Order: sequence, then structure tokens, then C-alpha cells
Amino acid sequence: MSRAAASVMCIALVLLLVAASCVEGFVFHLPARSYRCFTEEVPTGVEANVSYAALPGYGQYVDVKVTDPTNRVVHEDTAMDKGSFLIPAANGGEYAVCFYSRLVPGLTATEGMHRAVRLNFNAAQDEYDYAALASEKHMKPMEVHLRVAEDTVRGLHAEYEYFKERENQMRATQEHMNNKVSVLSVGVLVGFALFTWWQVRHLTKYFRRKRMLD
Repeated sequence: MSRAAASVMCIALVLLLVAASCVEGFVFHLPARSYRCFTEEVPTGVEANVSYAALPGYGQYVDVKVTDPTNRVVHEDTAMDKGSFLIPAANGGEYAVCFYSRLVPGLTATEGMHRAVRLNFNAAQDEYDYAALASEKHMKPMEVHLRVAEDTVRGLHAEYEYFKERENQMRATQEHMNNKVSVLSVGVLVGFALFTWWQVRHLTKYFRRKRMLD
């Protein structure tokens, strides 16, 4: 197999992996006077692309609120039927998108009142205009494909490093909790042993006073 054919196969595999990892969005039902939240793990330095569209619903407003891992509101829409925005993740972690359903004043909620909402919540590396880049640097088509593959692999590697760091943090937290549980268990056993010794000693003195023991 020639080097060119091998390069083409590598590029195809990378693009296939990226396509498989993309989220196409989903539809959910939002009952009247209720809320639903969805979370997405966003690595540090990655922009999350959020878009939503709510089907018509009589007398029902939809409010949207996005919070970062510290529970700080980073985006908010009020009484909007659709929207699209980017969330720059300065701090990696779980970002939450919450949808709230409100009724117009004076309207009473009835059974079955809801709105169907389509949500697309993707975390992806910054996209470049490769056509403009190729025109500016006079790149050949194969060079453009290689640049796309390189940027894609770099993005996947960054996500891998982020999740690896998160795994290490979770492992450290688990080990810390295990150590605390071990210390607590030893403390409970020592306390139980001391209590048993004190109880036996107290009963021994009591029975001796009552002349029930020699």
C-alpha cells in the first residue's frame, strides 16, 4: 500500500470517528409549569454549541438558563421559542442547560399541556474556515485534508487529556474517601473496645460490691 493511500485511509478513519462522536440532537416534552435540565461535559478551552427550537404551545412560554460547573449563569433566554449560542468553557466540567415552562397570567394548566423542544448540545473544538485557509496559504487539497485530520486529532487528544485528568481527580477523591472511611472504622472499633472494657470493669466492681464475685 502506498503512502498516499495510507494517508487517505487515516484521514477517512479520523473523519469517521469524528462523525460518529457528533450528537445530532433530540426532542423532549416539557410539561406546563415544569422544568427539565440536561448536562454536557465540556473540556477546558472548548466551545459548546447550543441550539434549541420549541414547537408552538398555547399560552406557554419557555425560558432557558445555562449554568457552568460553579453554578454560575452564563446564558439566559426569556420567553424564546428558539435560539442558538456558543458557550466558551473557560473552566472544564459539567455545563447544564435548563428549560422552564411558564403560562401566561390567568391561564390554568390542564392535563396534557406541554411543548415539544428539540435540543442540540454539542461540545466541539473550534472550527476553522479551511477553504479560506487553503486560499490564503495556497494549499493543495491533500494538504487541506491533512490539516483537517491534524486539527481533529489535536482536538481529540485535548479531550482525552481532559477526561484523563478528570479520572485522576475522581480516583484521588475516592482514595481520600476510602482513607477517611478506614480511619473512621478504626476509630469506631477503638471506641467500641474502650466502651466494652469500661463496661466490664464497671460490672466487675458492681458485682464485687454486692459480694457476688470474689
